Amino acid sequence: MHQALLTFNAGEVTPYLRHRIDFEKTNSSAEEMQNFLSMPYGGVIKRPGLRFLATTAATGKDSKLFAFVSSADIRYLIHFCGYVAGVHVGEISIYRASDCVEVARFTDAGTGPHPSYLWSNAAHPVREVQMQSLNDIAIFTHANLHPFRISRYADTDWRLDYLPFSNPPMGEDNRDEDCKLIVVGDPLPVQWQAGVVYKAGVVASHDGADYTCLRNHSSVANYYPLLGSATWSAGLVIALGVVVTYINGSVYTCITAHTAGSIGSSNTPVGTSKDTYWVAGRHWVARKTGAPEWLLAQPYKVGDMVIRSNVEYEAIADHVAATPNEPGVGKEFISTTNLKTGATSYWKYWDDFWKIKFYAKGDFVRVKALDGVGWLTGHLYAVAETVRIAGVKYTCIVGHTSGSTTTPGTGGAWATVWEVTDRVFDSFSPSNQYPGDYVELSVDRPSTDSQRDLYSKPINDGTFTDPIACSGSWEFFTYGVWGGTYVLQESADNGVTWKQLRIWRGSAYGGVADRAIAASGTVDECRLLRLGYELGSTDSSTNKGHGSLIADLPYVTGRVIGRAWVAADEIRAKVEKPLIAGVSTLWRKSAFTARLGFPKAVCMHETRLVFGSTVAKPVSLWLSAAGDFLNFTTGVLATDAVSVTLATTSQSPICWLASQRRLFIGTGLAEWVAGSETQDAPLTPLNFLVRQYGTAGSIPLQPTLIGPALVFAARAGARLTEMAYSLTADVYESADLSRLAEHLTHAGITSLAWQQTREPAMWAVRADGVLLHFAYSRAEKIAAWSRQTTQGGLFRDVVVFPAGDGDDEVFFIVERGGVSCLERFPQHWQKSIEDGTGPLPWFHVDGVAGTGAALGIPTHLRNNALTVVKVPVATPSVVPVVSTETFIGEVAALPEATHWQIGFPIVSRMSSLPIDTVAKDGTTQARRKRTHKLLLSLHRSRGGAVWNTQESRRQAIVNTQPAEILRTGWEEIIPDAGHLDDLQLHLSHSEPWPFCLRCAVMRWQLHEV
Repeated sequence: MHQALLTFNAGEVTPYLRHRIDFEKTNSSAEEMQNFLSMPYGGVIKRPGLRFLATTAATGKDSKLFAFVSSADIRYLIHFCGYVAGVHVGEISIYRASDCVEVARFTDAGTGPHPSYLWSNAAHPVREVQMQSLNDIAIFTHANLHPFRISRYADTDWRLDYLPFSNPPMGEDNRDEDCKLIVVGDPLPVQWQAGVVYKAGVVASHDGADYTCLRNHSSVANYYPLLGSATWSAGLVIALGVVVTYINGSVYTCITAHTAGSIGSSNTPVGTSKDTYWVAGRHWVARKTGAPEWLLAQPYKVGDMVIRSNVEYEAIADHVAATPNEPGVGKEFISTTNLKTGATSYWKYWDDFWKIKFYAKGDFVRVKALDGVGWLTGHLYAVAETVRIAGVKYTCIVGHTSGSTTTPGTGGAWATVWEVTDRVFDSFSPSNQYPGDYVELSVDRPSTDSQRDLYSKPINDGTFTDPIACSGSWEFFTYGVWGGTYVLQESADNGVTWKQLRIWRGSAYGGVADRAIAASGTVDECRLLRLGYELGSTDSSTNKGHGSLIADLPYVTGRVIGRAWVAADEIRAKVEKPLIAGVSTLWRKSAFTARLGFPKAVCMHETRLVFGSTVAKPVSLWLSAAGDFLNFTTGVLATDAVSVTLATTSQSPICWLASQRRLFIGTGLAEWVAGSETQDAPLTPLNFLVRQYGTAGSIPLQPTLIGPALVFAARAGARLTEMAYSLTADVYESADLSRLAEHLTHAGITSLAWQQTREPAMWAVRADGVLLHFAYSRAEKIAAWSRQTTQGGLFRDVVVFPAGDGDDEVFFIVERGGVSCLERFPQHWQKSIEDGTGPLPWFHVDGVAGTGAALGIPTHLRNNALTVVKVPVATPSVVPVVSTETFIGEVAALPEATHWQIGFPIVSRMSSLPIDTVAKDGTTQARRKRTHKLLLSLHRSRGGAVWNTQESRRQAIVNTQPAEILRTGWEEIIPDAGHLDDLQLHLSHSEPWPFCLRCAVMRWQLHEV
């Protein structure tokens, strides 16, 4: 018989197909294909050698490599390193793809996010980091780390920080009306500096002491906070910052050291040069903290601090506490210009004096919970009844009458009858893991503080109303006769600077105007608004017109981020969006926290940034506002952010997200597709439909898009699954791409990368360090698996950079004897073999290449028997010299060649399935056969051996045209004799030469009748 093996583009298949001659692709399949690549044309080609580029920071399975494309010509490799000798390293290295020079590295030093937290939770290893790139920014997610980003500012200027949400994803609104939050100021100290504009309430440190700024002012050089005060007197030596009380009872602060002159002198607080020496009022006061509760009959001294009804006060006179002088009842409001004291004035509001009602971005506040229903002694509690104590919610699990031993949270038997079900504030500590918990609050405005009126009177010429805090909509109305100008201004920094918003002018024609204004507007964030008036030429003292500024909402919404956890009912926080002091009944906390978990999956879809799955909400999605990637404020507008939860009975978490025409969602048990209810409309809050289409399940490994199809690693990583839309069925269908080669993927896939050119193929890394090649083309019905190994090494990761022309670039992380290596396939190696130009066709060793007389030998190659290829000229006309050498040192002198290629040899092997066919009297299966001749069609190849009985009797493929360095054409081989039940073609190639088998023809005879 004369039987041709025309193609091998079905690749290696499962051993269960060994004798299936009825299987369509038997004649194009292989029993083994190692270090050969199936080609769409039918043949196989020896894989290229790996070229060593750099040693990365760590080795082992716990590392992750990403391809980051800034532009078509600017590409980088981002490597999250793993363990070194069992120690958490936690480093991120960035390599320039063009030359693999490390351009940036992030280590444990510094603040902000850090990958060391990726290793602190064994349930979520570093392999589960996911990335979404956007121009010069790479966004990362991991179940154990707050979403963070790496930004490229220049080739060697990279910055790592938390994703700076303008409006972060938030959880559900507080539904317990009895649980309220109160917001008061709590400034943290900053270092005092000259030339800085300080706002009232700022705390500054100077000379080891903390001071609180009492009013807005610009610091003068050498003017700093200073403890102590004195009564001014002539001849007194006054230092910088000393506070004195002048003879008129007013308080002043020294800004220029001097000796006080006599009364009326120029340097007195009222003298002609007073502005050089004094600032009216007390600009700084020593900070006091830790105020106790106010107590009756307690003796208090000036400066003592107390708390009464959740408001803090400072004593301004010595006295014994009694009912008439308790804080909040006596005369408590003190002018910030003249700090008057008197026998009947005992207290001033600490909140209203040095703390401020409006908190700008960057200010510090204290947020404290006001518990509603408390625990009662002697009360009969029923199952499911709840109480709150110090911010902790307890639920009764056994009905009982409360007593001293059943007080929730204390000693005794309380745990047998009560269960902790919630905390107002979970314990947190901002760190390299995440920045802190966000809290969004709608603070109630005092019912009497919603309007500002300003009359058009001469006495109001050039004046402004007191500011009013406003978030949301405002309105402005005028009444009566006026002819001047009303001005509306806003401030975002507590009145330090003001910006003009609107101007309304009265008519000056024909006398005084009677113009009625009805205007409105909106402020997105809380702002201070104030109304001013300037008289016009037609205004008179008889004018009775006035303007009214109204803040519509009865509350002001702002946001803080926790900076220190005090207790379950109290945190200290930094203001992210301005707000006011007061009580909030409507509030909500972060969706992403250390307790609730951080999102595992990320992608971009229809100009929205999408996150998926936390520990608390494993099947939920958060989509940003359209075109505003950092804004997750939900609403009903088409461009608003979206927060949804999959309607599934299983809480198997979302493992990955992918975007094509629809948003694909992979969970541990199923595949979902999210799209609008209409075919072509984008996703919106009111047009959002999610359907389940598959049940393959997934692992937390980002999938790959191949044309219209999505390819992902299925449950346990043991299968490669394709999901594509079926026009006939009008559904998304799944197909198991590894079904016929299940033995190759059962170890578990840990990494995927798609190579479009030169030959379309998927690269997959297995958990055991084997690299898989999957030649795939739906149009040509090609699906061929092969396995790739490297001597002395294990593959750990693979990434591919798409190329504008020529071959896509394929990079690997390879572990070699405890060394983590960044390696790649030589670019355009197949084209170079075909063209026969340059030294590249000879690069078929896993190692290094060089030019000249010296070549560095990396550590992982030393002390090993290596194949050395010496290429004497750029385009060799003779066969290069091949030897086996062992290198001890770092650099070897190699003076005899122009080009060198040194590394581990690559052993490529292939075995066909048994060659059987249909005979006249049945089939040839299990019948004795004998091979007479083997013909191989080669393309620019050299070396290799074949056999059909035992490998020890293999026969070399001899080049019958010695003048050709690389042989193209037919080569005839007479194999060893033998009568076999299973007739196979076995091929091995271990030389450092190219080898491409186009087809094989076997002449054999059936001997058993």
